[in-house]
Amino acid sequence: MTHEEFVNLVRDAYTHLYDPAHLQKHPLAEALVETDDLNLVNRSQKLRHILLDALEQLRPPESASASPDTTDCYHAVHYRYLDGLSLEQIAEMLALSPRQTYRKIREGMEAIASLLVDRFCLDSSLDAPFEAEMGETTDRRVLAKAAVDHLGAYAQAEVIDLGAVLATIVKDLQLFCRRIGAEIRLAAPHSPLFVYADRTLLRQALINLLSNMLDNTAGQTLTLEATEAHAEALLNLYARPAAARPAARRDETDRQGIGLDVAMRLFDMQGIRIERSATDEGWRITIRIPQAGPQHILVIDDMPDVPRLFQRYAKSYAIEIVSAGNADQAFDVLEHVTPRLILLDVMLPHRDGWEILQTLKSDPSTAPIPVVVCSILNEPELALSLGADDYLGKPVSQEAYLKMLARWIRLDPRPDAVQP
Repeated sequence: MTHEEFVNLVRDAYTHLYDPAHLQKHPLAEALVETDDLNLVNRSQKLRHILLDALEQLRPPESASASPDTTDCYHAVHYRYLDGLSLEQIAEMLALSPRQTYRKIREGMEAIASLLVDRFCLDSSLDAPFEAEMGETTDRRVLAKAAVDHLGAYAQAEVIDLGAVLATIVKDLQLFCRRIGAEIRLAAPHSPLFVYADRTLLRQALINLLSNMLDNTAGQTLTLEATEAHAEALLNLYARPAAARPAARRDETDRQGIGLDVAMRLFDMQGIRIERSATDEGWRITIRIPQAGPQHILVIDDMPDVPRLFQRYAKSYAIEIVSAGNADQAFDVLEHVTPRLILLDVMLPHRDGWEILQTLKSDPSTAPIPVVVCSILNEPELALSLGADDYLGKPVSQEAYLKMLARWIRLDPRPDAVQP
């Protein structure tokens, strides 16, 4: 494993810091946690503690001698992965440009990766920093990283018709397909599918990813299929055997993985998640893009003032609260609405919140929805152990509420809340 790959693993673990299911089987858990006497739940908790401790080691001393660079790196990583703030919010808090903020987060991840390498005596091949590799490949990677940072400094999310963007990309790649003897097909959505993304960054990321995939699907057809689920647009990429056709002449290109690196960075900067999985026919890549439109949050609480309070706290954002006072009402709502997030009280009549949590996480249709236990009981570890994705203690302040929301959903402003 290269140092860059290890840094990406560290970043992925911090991104899912409060996702026990993800941390339980994370490669870092295998490398850093002694698992002989730990169950999966304890393994995820142990890895989370290791990551939090590593971040604390990055904390600068409380003295005038602390380096501004070190201070900014620590706070940028803390705001991003523990507080769930957006790149723009962090830039404003640190008085930096978005480009500088992205660089500080990246430097913080590299510093933490180095700390973990030293602490756990990992393979010495990981000690070499990203820029320490030699040769033309390194020069190209450094230039590509600088170009991505430059694009990121000007990123601005907007509402985009994903189907229209995909159609233009497929059209643009037709000449490339003919040159290499490949084929690409688009299974477009039946109705407009709107997403929040920066158009330029999204196009660049998809073109880089698709060109790399096409270059490795000789004799097969690369299919793009756009669907939607859980307030996200899903773009599935997979290859299927194509009808026999004459082999085309092609010039082999040594891509060196740089195009894929660029694509992954561009996706990451926009909060777009990439999932890879094996299938009977080969492989599948799923790209999860935030979907435009109001984001529904289901609040399960028998106190009617609580949902109203949460709606008022988020009045400036494109969020719609749907409420349920008990388990029966909650599951009735879920028959018609797929919320982006569920806030669950514990002390409920008839069926308590712990039982509802188990039902939600055992049903494949609701298991992917993040559940935040919101209770007067101070039991965050219990909530996480029983399958909750996060915990919010009552009484809830607006600041704590918005920080929690930022960890799980986009805080897009309401159109009528933008100041002239």
